[in-house]
Amino acid sequence: NVVFAVVDPSGNEGTFTKQVEVIDDVAPVFSGPTVLTKPNTSILTVNEIKAQLTATDAKEGNKTAQITVLEDKYTGNGNKVGNYTITFQVQDSKGNKSTHVVTISVQDNIPPVWYIQDGVTFKIVPPATLTRQQIIDLLVATNQLSVNATTQINFLVDDYTGNEKTPGVYTVSLGYSDTAGNEGVHTLAITV
Repeated sequence: NVVFAVVDPSGNEGTFTKQVEVIDDVAPVFSGPTVLTKPNTSILTVNEIKAQLTATDAKEGNKTAQITVLEDKYTGNGNKVGNYTITFQVQDSKGNKSTHVVTISVQDNIPPVWYIQDGVTFKIVPPATLTRQQIIDLLVATNQLSVNATTQINFLVDDYTGNEKTPGVYTVSLGYSDTAGNEGVHTLAITV
């Protein structure tokens, strides 16, 4: 209560009492990461993310135990490359709420098991291997070799077969011919 008083020159006094209500309209404040990065092969749960957050209220102090999940777009997607969000919320006893969004960036940490370098060299990361048919399929898929129903392919040189798990550079040459009279030799290198 605030009491106001006034006195006139004759000594008459009057008072007025005004009640002032002090309210808490300040929401708790979050602390913690807003972005987390994880490989798509590792495990990171919502509870582990939540454990990295704290919340403090100016009047009520530590509110970390009252943090809840408001929206979860991450669960079920932790093994899929992309960005996903979890929205956390905390509320004080007066109903003041605040939210905190954590973005989880799921990244691919598995290197390719094979790739084509400079258009003619296949690089293979063990334990991956390529069969002769896969070599032909890759050459067709990359437009280095054209195959139709009458094409015959022979491996003229194949230093790779038998050395699939031994580091090194191996030469493979394919001879091809078809009933239309097309023929040629395609040589490539396979690096293990």
